[in-house]
Amino acid sequence: MKRVDRFAKEGQRGPQYRGRISVFEEGTIPFRAYFAEFGFEEAFGTQNPEEKAEEHLRSLFRRNEFLKGDFALASLWGLDAVPQAEVYLYSAYDDWHGNHCVRAYVFKGGLFAPDERAIMCEDMAIVLGAEGFARRLPGNAELYMRNAPSIPGLCHRTVLRED
Repeated sequence: MKRVDRFAKEGQRGPQYRGRISVFEEGTIPFRAYFAEFGFEEAFGTQNPEEKAEEHLRSLFRRNEFLKGDFALASLWGLDAVPQAEVYLYSAYDDWHGNHCVRAYVFKGGLFAPDERAIMCEDMAIVLGAEGFARRLPGNAELYMRNAPSIPGLCHRTVLRED
């Protein structure tokens, strides 16, 4: 399953995200990635930047054995034309609706930055709150990935859905 959403801001206070992708496939960790406005096209190009960002995130999962968990949320953007990623791994969901353990990892230019102290911006804190609330609704991992939550301050439009 793959779903791609585009965002439009509602007012001036919404998070600075242009879209997201949700992936639930055999053989890979289920993930949802948010694409920030800041430096995104400079880092991932102007031709299909969302596809390039998705492949960048997939390559992080393939190349970094420690990125193991039950599912992941991520934020991708650019700084000085260098791809940046925050990856949040969720684990121990024997009780899907329980209080998950979350580990945060920061990557700069595809390399793990273990000494990075800033693990998220406030926009991602808003997103993670909405995601956490949605995950606790009735359902399971696949249903959660298929039905991305509404994010305060953003309206979304699904532009691709593959089942």
